[in-house]
Amino acid sequence: MSHPLDDAEARCQWARKRFNLLQEEIAAFPRDAQTVRFRQEFEPNTNSITVFVANEVEYPIGWALTVSEILYHCRVALDYVAWELRNWQQEIEGNADVEDRNTMFVIEPTSEHFAEVSRRRLKFLHPDHVAMIEELQPY
Repeated sequence: MSHPLDDAEARCQWARKRFNLLQEEIAAFPRDAQTVRFRQEFEPNTNSITVFVANEVEYPIGWALTVSEILYHCRVALDYVAWELRNWQQEIEGNADVEDRNTMFVIEPTSEHFAEVSRRRLKFLHPDHVAMIEELQPY
């Protein structure tokens, strides 16, 4: 029998594999190509210094795709967790068949945004679970 969070675990494992491969690719990238250099110019008339980027570092486009894939799988894993918390709570309340297309793991920049969005996105979760998700917010 499978565990309700097996899908979340699989997403995390996939993201970890991709992250490890990306780290290997970055380590193999020439050190000089990884360095952003700056130059500065002093302007005596205004007594100011202007700083410029002296070189453009070009990274393989695949890196951006890999990073977005890693973030996507991590995000989906969090949504699986929120969904399973919702399922658990609804089974306890006897409302397992409630129509719900809004539950997702909320990530917001401020407590005000979290309060507003969680009313819709986490309304089927137990208040303790909502509080735990809030503790994980970046603010």
